[in-house]
Amino acid sequence: MSGILDPKTRILDFIITAQGKKALADKGEFVPSFVSFADDKVYYAKLSKTGSVADDASVRLSVQANSFDKDSLFSMSGSLLFEEKSQFTATARSQTLLSNLQNLRILQSIPSYQVGETEFKLSQTSVEFVPEQEDVDIAVTEDLSNLSATFQDKHFQHIDNYKYLPPVNSISGDLLGDYPKLNTDEILTNAALQKLLEFKKSHSIDITGGTVPRNMLLRIFEQDELTNKSSLLEIIDYGSYTGIDNKQSRVFFVGKVFEDQLGLPVFVNIFTMVFS
Repeated sequence: MSGILDPKTRILDFIITAQGKKALADKGEFVPSFVSFADDKVYYAKLSKTGSVADDASVRLSVQANSFDKDSLFSMSGSLLFEEKSQFTATARSQTLLSNLQNLRILQSIPSYQVGETEFKLSQTSVEFVPEQEDVDIAVTEDLSNLSATFQDKHFQHIDNYKYLPPVNSISGDLLGDYPKLNTDEILTNAALQKLLEFKKSHSIDITGGTVPRNMLLRIFEQDELTNKSSLLEIIDYGSYTGIDNKQSRVFFVGKVFEDQLGLPVFVNIFTMVFS
C-alpha cells in the first residue's frame, strides 16, 4: 500500500496480492485476519534549515502500490505454493517464510522491559517418537473403514457444523420430530480431554524469549522421505481448557484427511499439540 497524506486530502492506494486474489476467487469473500504496517518504502528527510521538521512530501512523486514475493509469506521463486504437495522441502518452506517475514520490515513496539530479551528460543528443536511394536501392528492392519467419518468424529464435535442440533419448538422446547443422533458425544469436560490424552507418548518443549503476549503462526508440514516432497497437515483447533494444575492450555489436533470407501472424509489424528 502506498499513498500521500496531507491536511486537506488523504489518498491511499492498495492492491490485493496474488494469494489474496486466489482466496477471493475460491471462497468468494475477502476477510482479513491480521494487519501489519511497514515503512521500508517511506522517505524520511528533515528540512535543512531547522533540522527538526519533516520535509514536505507533497512535491515528490509517489510510487503506485505494488506487490512483491515477500508479501506472500509462503511463496517460492515467484510462484505461490497453493498445491497440496510441493516439490519444496519443509525446511525450504520454513526458510522462505522467515526470510519473507523479515523482509517485510514490519513495524512493532517492544516494551522497554523486554529490550534484549526478544529472541525466540526453544528448549529443543526436534523430538522423535519411537513406536512400540504393537503400535506398528495396529498401523499396518488399520483400515479407513474402521474409522469414523468427520461428522461422527469426536475431534470435530465442538464445531457447530458437526453438533447434533435437531429442530425444536421455540416456545416449549419440544422436539419437532424423531431425529436419530448419528454423531458421537462432544468432549465437554477437561477431564474427558485429559483422559483422551493420557497414556500417550509425549514430549515437552519450553518456549522462552519473544514479545509477550505471544501470537504464533503455526503451519505443520509432512515430508515424504522417498520423494522429498512436503504437504500441509490439517490442524483442528479444539479450543482452551484448564488442566488439573490450573494452567490454561490450548489444544490442537494435527493429522490428515482421507476418503473412505463411501467417499466420506476421515480424519486421522497423527499427534496432538497442547500449548500452556
